[in-house]
Amino acid sequence: MSHNNSTSRQSSRRFAVSHFGWRISIAATLVALALAIALPAFRSTSASAPSGATINSTATTAINWTGTGTGGGALNAPLGLVGGEDLCQEGLSCDTFTLTVGGTAADWSGKVIRIKLAWLLPATDYDLYIHKDSNSGPVVASSGRGATSPTEPLTWEDTTIDPSVNGTGIYTVRAVYYLATAADQYHGSATIEAKPPQPPPPAPSTETAPHYQNYPAPPELGNSAGEPTIGVNWNSGSAMFVSGLQTLRVKWDDVGSPAPATWEDVSAPTTSLQSRSDSVYRQRRWATPHQSHLRFAVVG
Repeated sequence: MSHNNSTSRQSSRRFAVSHFGWRISIAATLVALALAIALPAFRSTSASAPSGATINSTATTAINWTGTGTGGGALNAPLGLVGGEDLCQEGLSCDTFTLTVGGTAADWSGKVIRIKLAWLLPATDYDLYIHKDSNSGPVVASSGRGATSPTEPLTWEDTTIDPSVNGTGIYTVRAVYYLATAADQYHGSATIEAKPPQPPPPAPSTETAPHYQNYPAPPELGNSAGEPTIGVNWNSGSAMFVSGLQTLRVKWDDVGSPAPATWEDVSAPTTSLQSRSDSVYRQRRWATPHQSHLRFAVVG
C-alpha cells in the first residue's frame, strides 16, 4: 500500500513539473511574439530630434537637429563585409532626419544645401547617407571618412544636395552610428550655400600630339623576315633588326619630324650562310648585340 502511495506522489510531481514547464514555454513564446511586433514599430518611428523640417531657397538660417540613436558599434557593417546601411536599424545603429525642400528646381539655381553631422571625439565615427523620397530611395549624396582618411576631418561628415539637379521634395538624411554611441551624439545641420562655379575648360595644348611612324626597310634589305627579331639600344638610339640571314641596323636623325632613318646591313659572315631560326639579344649593360642562329647538322 505504501508502495502505491509513493508511486502516486511521484506521478503527481512529474505532472506538476511538466505542467509548470509547459506554462513557462507558453509565456516565453508570448514575450517573443510581443517583441517581434513591438520592435519593428519602434524602429520605423525612431528618428532624430526634431524628426524633420522644411527648407526653402530663401532661408537665411540653418536647420539643426540632434541624433537619438543608441549606437554602440559597427552593427551596420561587421568586418566591412556588407554595405554601410545593409544592417542599419533605426534607433539603434541609425537614425533619420527628414528634410523637405520647398519650391521648384528653378528656385534653387546657383544654390546647394550643405548637410553636416558633427560630434566631439575623433575616435567616434558616423557615416552620412542622403536618399531621395525615402530611406529606400536612391542615394543622392554620402560621406564616410573615418580612420581610413586620417588626413581629413575626423569629427564631422558633410556633403551637399543640389535641388536644381535632383529636384525638390523629400530627402532623408540618415546618420549611421558606425563606431559611435549616445555618449558622443551627433548634431546635424542644413544650410544654404552658393553653388561653386564650374571650373573653366583647360586651354588647348600647343604641343604636338603623340604619334608614331612606320619605317619600312629599303627594297634590297629585310624583305624575307618571316619572324623578325628586334633589339634596341636606348643609349645610341639605334635598333637591330634580324631578317632571315640579314642583320640590319637602323639609325634615326632627330633633326626633323618624322625623323629620317638610315638602314645598314651589318651581317657577320658566320650568320649569313644558313639558318633555321634566328634571334638577337642585347643586354642593358652592354651596347653590343648578341646574335644566334639555329642550324641542323647532317649525320651519316
